[in-house]
Amino acid sequence: MPATQGAPACSSGGRFRDSTADVAITNNGVIAMLPEPDQRLLIPSMELARIRPGTVLYNQGDLVRHVYFPVRGLISLFGMTPEGGMLQVVATDCSSLVGVHVAIDETSSPHHVVAHVSCDAYRASTTTLREACRRSNAVQHAVLRAAHAQIIQIGDAALCHRFHSALQRLSRWLLVYARSTSSDTVALTQDVLSHILGSPRTAVSKAATHLQDLNAIRQRHGRIQILNRAALTQCACECVAIQQPRGRTK
Repeated sequence: MPATQGAPACSSGGRFRDSTADVAITNNGVIAMLPEPDQRLLIPSMELARIRPGTVLYNQGDLVRHVYFPVRGLISLFGMTPEGGMLQVVATDCSSLVGVHVAIDETSSPHHVVAHVSCDAYRASTTTLREACRRSNAVQHAVLRAAHAQIIQIGDAALCHRFHSALQRLSRWLLVYARSTSSDTVALTQDVLSHILGSPRTAVSKAATHLQDLNAIRQRHGRIQILNRAALTQCACECVAIQQPRGRTK
């Protein structure tokens, strides 16, 4: 899968785009649910990362040095087989965080983590998050809620992949993408979508063609334009109702 590699800092030539304008950190649901004194255990040590499309945040097994709190966009966590097969098991948006496992002192990534689309996320060192969890029950609770939501999503992904068609899953993923990015333009090839959905490219192509015939989407040169969300909803599996942002209230 193509990926953008680069320097692990906010720079114009590497993984991250220039941070020219801040995005409110409280757009992230985990941060928003914390009382202000507990937010201050994290926020002063965090920096805004504007993540380029295709960036690999962690490879499976990598030492995790930073956690990410998305405020815009969608970050995919993939399970991988020893042979290199991939399936998206978690799609992390601004309701959660990436790297939640480090709060229990796990140091390596269990997933291959990719931002296929342009994202904004605040990042903190793993040391900062662990110390905040140690000092604050509220931070610990918020992180555990995020971990619980991800466990549920992994189970949902397994059921969806087993029981729902490529058409249903593609429709559902496009709706999740549109909600998480506030955009109706998907700049992804069918090869990438086949990795995300865990389906052969031929099945993804057939499903996309069917959606285009319904005037739900328009395909052209590695780009999908969503034309009719209501039509996508009719084609999507019921998982689209399950995958709503969690944990935004105090």
